[in-house]
Amino acid sequence: MRTLTLGMICLCAMPSAQGDIVASSPDGFHLKLAQSSDLNCSELDGKITDLPRWWSSDHTYSGDTNNLSLASVSEGGVWQENWDTGWVEHGRLVAKFVNPDGSHTFRFDASLGPLQAMGVEAVLTIALSEETDAETTAHCAVAFEYVVTGSDFQSLDAVAAPVDRVLSEQIMRLASTD
Repeated sequence: MRTLTLGMICLCAMPSAQGDIVASSPDGFHLKLAQSSDLNCSELDGKITDLPRWWSSDHTYSGDTNNLSLASVSEGGVWQENWDTGWVEHGRLVAKFVNPDGSHTFRFDASLGPLQAMGVEAVLTIALSEETDAETTAHCAVAFEYVVTGSDFQSLDAVAAPVDRVLSEQIMRLASTD
Protein backbone atom coordinates (compact mmCIF):
# COMPACT_ATOMS: atom_id res chain seq x y z
CA MET A 1 0.00 0.00 0.00
CA ARG A 2 1.24 3.45 -0.80
CA THR A 3 2.01 5.85 1.98
CA LEU A 4 0.88 9.44 2.24
CA THR A 5 4.40 10.57 1.29
CA LEU A 6 4.46 8.40 -1.83
CA GLY A 7 1.00 9.72 -2.75
CA MET A 8 2.24 13.30 -2.52
CA ILE A 9 5.32 12.45 -4.62
CA CYS A 10 3.06 10.92 -7.29
CA LEU A 11 0.86 14.01 -7.23
CA CYS A 12 3.88 16.24 -7.79
CA ALA A 13 5.28 14.13 -10.65
CA MET A 14 2.27 14.54 -12.94
CA PRO A 15 2.47 16.45 -16.26
CA SER A 16 1.31 20.05 -16.63
CA ALA A 17 -2.20 20.89 -15.49
CA GLN A 18 -5.01 21.33 -18.01
CA GLY A 19 -7.46 22.73 -15.49
CA ASP A 20 -8.06 26.01 -13.79
CA ILE A 21 -7.46 26.78 -10.14
CA VAL A 22 -10.43 29.08 -9.59
CA ALA A 23 -9.50 29.91 -6.00
CA SER A 24 -6.84 28.77 -3.56
CA SER A 25 -6.03 29.63 0.05
CA PRO A 26 -4.53 27.86 3.06
CA ASP A 27 -7.99 26.59 4.04
CA GLY A 28 -9.17 25.31 0.65
CA PHE A 29 -9.22 25.38 -3.12
CA HIS A 30 -11.65 25.24 -6.04
CA LEU A 31 -10.71 23.57 -9.33
CA LYS A 32 -12.52 23.51 -12.68
CA LEU A 33 -11.45 21.30 -15.57
CA ALA A 34 -13.01 20.77 -18.99
CA GLN A 35 -12.39 18.37 -21.85
CA SER A 36 -14.25 17.52 -25.06
CA SER A 37 -14.96 13.92 -25.96
CA ASP A 38 -15.90 12.21 -29.21
CA LEU A 39 -18.17 9.97 -27.13
CA ASN A 40 -21.75 11.04 -26.55
CA CYS A 41 -22.99 11.80 -23.05
CA SER A 42 -24.86 8.51 -22.66
CA GLU A 43 -21.65 6.60 -23.45
CA LEU A 44 -19.70 8.73 -20.97
CA ASP A 45 -22.41 8.30 -18.33
CA GLY A 46 -21.80 4.55 -18.53
CA LYS A 47 -18.03 5.00 -18.57
CA ILE A 48 -18.06 7.08 -15.36
CA THR A 49 -19.55 4.17 -13.44
CA ASP A 50 -16.86 1.80 -14.81
CA LEU A 51 -13.96 3.34 -12.87
CA PRO A 52 -11.26 0.88 -14.07
CA ARG A 53 -11.84 2.11 -17.65
CA TRP A 54 -10.66 5.64 -16.91
CA TRP A 55 -9.04 6.12 -13.50
CA SER A 56 -5.24 5.70 -13.50
CA SER A 57 -3.63 2.87 -11.52
CA ASP A 58 -0.94 5.39 -10.53
CA HIS A 59 -3.56 7.09 -8.36
CA THR A 60 -4.83 4.12 -6.40
CA TYR A 61 -3.71 2.74 -3.05
CA SER A 62 -3.34 -0.80 -4.41
CA GLY A 63 -1.59 0.19 -7.64
CA ASP A 64 -4.28 -1.57 -9.70
CA THR A 65 -7.26 0.26 -11.16
CA ASN A 66 -9.09 -3.07 -11.48
CA ASN A 67 -9.61 -2.91 -7.71
CA LEU A 68 -11.85 0.16 -8.13
CA SER A 69 -15.62 0.00 -8.31
CA LEU A 70 -18.71 2.08 -7.85
CA ALA A 71 -20.91 -0.16 -5.71
CA SER A 72 -24.13 1.44 -6.96
CA VAL A 73 -25.28 4.43 -8.97
CA SER A 74 -28.13 4.96 -6.56
CA GLU A 75 -28.14 7.22 -3.52
CA GLY A 76 -25.04 6.68 -1.41
CA GLY A 77 -23.23 4.50 -3.95
CA VAL A 78 -19.68 3.91 -2.73
CA TRP A 79 -16.60 4.57 -4.88
CA GLN A 80 -14.31 1.96 -3.38
CA GLU A 81 -11.06 0.12 -3.80
CA ASN A 82 -10.67 -3.41 -2.46
CA TRP A 83 -7.59 -5.62 -2.63
CA ASP A 84 -6.18 -8.61 -0.70
CA THR A 85 -4.59 -6.58 2.08
CA GLY A 86 -6.90 -3.60 2.42
CA TRP A 87 -9.70 -1.36 1.23
CA VAL A 88 -10.41 2.36 0.85
CA GLU A 89 -13.62 4.30 0.38
CA HIS A 90 -12.66 7.07 -2.02
CA GLY A 91 -16.06 8.69 -2.15
CA ARG A 92 -19.79 8.43 -1.92
CA LEU A 93 -22.27 9.33 -4.65
CA VAL A 94 -24.49 12.08 -3.28
CA ALA A 95 -26.26 13.09 -6.53
CA LYS A 96 -26.86 11.69 -10.02
CA PHE A 97 -29.35 13.14 -12.45
CA VAL A 98 -30.09 13.99 -16.07
CA ASN A 99 -31.24 17.58 -16.56
CA PRO A 100 -34.08 18.62 -18.92
CA ASP A 101 -31.44 19.86 -21.41
CA GLY A 102 -29.95 16.35 -21.53
CA SER A 103 -26.84 17.14 -19.49
CA HIS A 104 -25.78 14.58 -16.88
CA THR A 105 -24.48 15.30 -13.37
CA PHE A 106 -22.63 13.05 -10.91
CA ARG A 107 -21.61 14.45 -7.52
CA PHE A 108 -19.32 12.66 -5.07
CA ASP A 109 -18.40 13.47 -1.49
CA ALA A 110 -14.76 12.51 -2.12
CA SER A 111 -11.57 13.50 -0.31
CA LEU A 112 -9.28 11.78 -2.79
CA GLY A 113 -5.82 10.38 -2.15
CA PRO A 114 -3.75 12.11 0.52
CA LEU A 115 -6.59 14.59 1.13
CA GLN A 116 -8.45 11.82 2.95
CA ALA A 117 -5.73 11.58 5.60
CA MET A 118 -5.82 15.36 6.02
CA GLY A 119 -9.44 15.23 7.16
CA VAL A 120 -10.68 17.78 4.64
CA GLU A 121 -14.15 17.99 3.12
CA ALA A 122 -14.21 17.65 -0.67
CA VAL A 123 -16.89 17.48 -3.36
CA LEU A 124 -16.22 16.31 -6.92
CA THR A 125 -18.90 17.16 -9.49
CA ILE A 126 -18.69 15.57 -12.94
CA ALA A 127 -20.95 17.17 -15.55
CA LEU A 128 -21.58 15.94 -19.08
CA SER A 129 -23.24 18.08 -21.75
CA GLU A 130 -23.84 17.41 -25.45
CA GLU A 131 -21.93 19.59 -27.92
CA THR A 132 -22.81 19.81 -31.60
CA ASP A 133 -21.81 22.03 -34.45
CA ALA A 134 -22.31 22.11 -38.21
CA GLU A 135 -19.16 20.10 -38.96
CA THR A 136 -19.27 17.33 -36.35
CA THR A 137 -21.61 14.75 -35.02
CA ALA A 138 -22.73 15.02 -31.42
CA HIS A 139 -20.00 14.75 -28.86
CA CYS A 140 -19.84 15.51 -25.17
CA ALA A 141 -18.19 18.15 -23.02
CA VAL A 142 -16.89 16.76 -19.74
CA ALA A 143 -16.38 19.08 -16.78
CA PHE A 144 -14.91 18.37 -13.35
CA GLU A 145 -15.40 20.77 -10.48
CA TYR A 146 -13.58 19.96 -7.24
CA VAL A 147 -14.07 22.01 -4.07
CA VAL A 148 -11.89 21.21 -1.05
CA THR A 149 -12.16 22.87 2.36
CA GLY A 150 -10.23 22.39 5.58
CA SER A 151 -8.31 24.46 8.12
CA ASP A 152 -5.69 27.06 7.27
CA PHE A 153 -2.96 25.14 9.13
CA GLN A 154 -3.21 22.49 6.38
CA SER A 155 -1.85 24.88 3.71
CA LEU A 156 -4.23 23.46 1.12
CA ASP A 157 -3.12 26.07 -1.40
CA ALA A 158 0.16 24.12 -1.61
CA VAL A 159 -1.62 20.98 -2.87
CA ALA A 160 -4.08 22.66 -5.27
CA ALA A 161 -1.78 22.47 -8.31
CA PRO A 162 -0.74 18.82 -7.79
CA VAL A 163 -4.39 17.80 -7.30
CA ASP A 164 -5.29 19.77 -10.44
CA ARG A 165 -2.66 17.79 -12.39
CA VAL A 166 -4.02 14.46 -11.13
CA LEU A 167 -7.61 15.38 -12.02
CA SER A 168 -6.43 16.68 -15.42
CA GLU A 169 -5.06 13.23 -16.19
CA GLN A 170 -8.31 11.59 -15.09
CA ILE A 171 -10.58 13.88 -17.14
CA MET A 172 -8.47 13.22 -20.27
CA ARG A 173 -8.71 9.47 -19.65
CA LEU A 174 -12.49 9.69 -19.11
CA ALA A 175 -12.99 11.76 -22.29
CA SER A 176 -10.88 9.43 -24.44
CA THR A 177 -12.53 6.94 -26.78
CA ASP A 178 -10.46 4.07 -25.30
